Amino acid sequence: LYLEKAGLAPPQEEVIPTITDDSIILPPILRGTLFEKTAVEMVRLLKPEWEVFAANNAYYRMPAARIGATPDVFATRPDIPGLGIIQIKTTDGLIFRKKWKTEDGEIEIPAWIAIQAIVEAKLTGAAWACVALMIGGISTELRLFDVPVHQGVWSRLVDEVADFWQRVEDRNPPDVDYARDGDLVRSTYEAQDGVEADWSSDNRIPALLDERATLKATEKAGSDAEKKRKELDAELLVKLGGAATGRAPDGRVVRVKTIRVNRKPTPASTYSYPKFTIEGEAA
Repeated sequence: LYLEKAGLAPPQEEVIPTITDDSIILPPILRGTLFEKTAVEMVRLLKPEWEVFAANNAYYRMPAARIGATPDVFATRPDIPGLGIIQIKTTDGLIFRKKWKTEDGEIEIPAWIAIQAIVEAKLTGAAWACVALMIGGISTELRLFDVPVHQGVWSRLVDEVADFWQRVEDRNPPDVDYARDGDLVRSTYEAQDGVEADWSSDNRIPALLDERATLKATEKAGSDAEKKRKELDAELLVKLGGAATGRAPDGRVVRVKTIRVNRKPTPASTYSYPKFTIEGEAA
């Protein structure tokens, strides 16, 4: 997100279904959009005493804080005064057990979903919030979860968002998680020919190169060794900071070249990856 908002990476590609001659596969985000109406009808069946009505894709925002949201559904209910929002989510039984249940079997709403509901409630002035989760499988189940509109969570969110936009303005990226962000780092890196990174005082580099060499010698496609080596490659790229060359304190030289490959079957679309060359022996 930082790279996109800072103009250092293109916007995320539009999510589209996978369509063949006789099948169509919806990714989760499109599944949620298409099944939303069904989930709303299930809410009405479950809670006939509630008045539930669509938010009509209205976008609410707080410009000064640069926070916005598009609620799914508004509702009123007899047990809580005031207008509320209902956040619609869809999943399957496997993901529900994995992501929504603790090791003790207790149900716990994923934090990002609870925060999304709180944001929608705050931006719309709603008095309450809940999540309606539609769980697919052999049968279809819908569960409702009330979400407390916690002022402390909202205050922290406002602060975190302000910090994010300040980082974008200052070109001060968040710390990289190489396991999580490695693919993105590798795919967006542009090596600048003729530029050399100053590694003269970076004592992490020799150990990183030693570990990378060990992994490279034993890795196989899809192995844990390959995954770890790719994490180290991402760390090297961050340390290069856009340079095409880096010279380790022990004399080894790292060179990287950006390779571009056409995607098939659409040659106009390409992806890139870094190719490393390590020169010299450790002192």
